[in-house]
Amino acid sequence: MAALECHKNGVMHRDLKPENFLFGNKRENAPLKTIDFGLSVFFRPGERFNEIVGSPYYMAPEVLKRNYGPEVDVWSAGVILYILLCGVPPFWAVHQTKMFASGMLLRTSRVIPCLNAETEQGVCPSNSSF
Repeated sequence: MAALECHKNGVMHRDLKPENFLFGNKRENAPLKTIDFGLSVFFRPGERFNEIVGSPYYMAPEVLKRNYGPEVDVWSAGVILYILLCGVPPFWAVHQTKMFASGMLLRTSRVIPCLNAETEQGVCPSNSSF
């Protein structure tokens, strides 16, 4: 929802990651706040960007190709969701430079399985309607 609100207002965050979300207070129903807009930019529909910015493990392949728009925030949100559901990142390297050097982020057409002990299909029953 944070990316959607930003995009409705013409703002592309460009660095969505778990560390950039904080709860507004300590109550159970506390609002979730998006922080650190240091890399964000205003955009117009159809506008493309070419600066390589963001956190490597959450960075969309389009950023590395230097041709992107607000869809890169959706990619980052997807990586965050994957980590929340599976407990591990979809892409991993001991050093970030190895992740880029191997082209790992540019090869994204493969399906990344998410298996856990609760099911053989890769989705927990509690998450199947998500």
